[in-house]
Amino acid sequence: MTVHFLPSQVKVPRHILLHDQLTPAAKVLWAGLQLRPKNQEHLAQLCGLSQASIKPGQTQLERFSLLNPGPFPRADWAFLPVDLLRTKPVHPQAKITYAAIQLLPTFADGVAEATTEQLTQLTGRHPATVRRALRSLVDAGWLQVRRSGRTNVLQILVLNPQLEAQKSMIAQINRRLERAPYLGEAIMREWLTLTVDRDNFEDDASPGFLVNPYTGEELKIDRLYPPDVGFEFNGPQHYGPTDLYPNEEQARRQMGRDLIKQAICTQRGILLVTIHAEDLSLEGMLKRLPDRLPLRSLDHKELVIAHLQSVSRAYRQKVPLPPPVPKQACPPGYATGGNAQQYASR
Repeated sequence: MTVHFLPSQVKVPRHILLHDQLTPAAKVLWAGLQLRPKNQEHLAQLCGLSQASIKPGQTQLERFSLLNPGPFPRADWAFLPVDLLRTKPVHPQAKITYAAIQLLPTFADGVAEATTEQLTQLTGRHPATVRRALRSLVDAGWLQVRRSGRTNVLQILVLNPQLEAQKSMIAQINRRLERAPYLGEAIMREWLTLTVDRDNFEDDASPGFLVNPYTGEELKIDRLYPPDVGFEFNGPQHYGPTDLYPNEEQARRQMGRDLIKQAICTQRGILLVTIHAEDLSLEGMLKRLPDRLPLRSLDHKELVIAHLQSVSRAYRQKVPLPPPVPKQACPPGYATGGNAQQYASR
């Protein structure tokens, strides 16, 4: 199953950006086509273009056999943020200039130094056109430009708010995972936070009715979405002794608590979903989400998703699989693969 979502940026090859026979609109159109638009109207929205300009751009791309260009080396790519791509007030030439700056030999860590003449030579545009493009990008918040100590040399800082937001999210995720006493449970929570469009949840929830009737012990749900959905992460120790938890009596007690918790939740109308290590992936978690929970948009989250996929894969490789459990009928309100299908059909 392939999950579709809108990335935060598009890779555009040098051959497209610096093509001297393509209009800026055609180059922007090429970038928009990489986002797999649903129709012409959607394509126009993604590119920040009028629908009337779509056909001429497509004709140009077809003329040069560029609708499906071949592979290009990594060094020949630049990045165009999707938010910039679909911004109508910014002219297509300014959008192409933003990406072309990344092809300068001085570009590193988001900063480049160049003269207006060097930018003119790179883009093949008139100096006045280059200056207008830079001014437009600065006004829209996509560039910071200042003169360096050398005469006529511009220091250009390329900004990408969506990319920085993802990097910040990844740093926060890493801090939470580092502090977590149980890594598998913590990874599950990160996937839930990313995919479930509900912020009213409680971790380690212990509602008053969730009590072991035999011992009086309060039981907890790893994550509860009130009023009627809970998630539990079960490692292999929930199904018997392990190298890390070798005590057989403790294993039996753990299995007993799990059964009691499940029974009480069922009695109270709470759907308690059990997650295992093999479920820790984007596709795996989407298959386990009940259809009564709303989905959060995954657009502009590709770096966060890739990071969680990597963390989950490393965890799965370290943790042994639990023994197989008998398949049970889906409880009411639980649609296997239903939410995953919603993403796949976007």
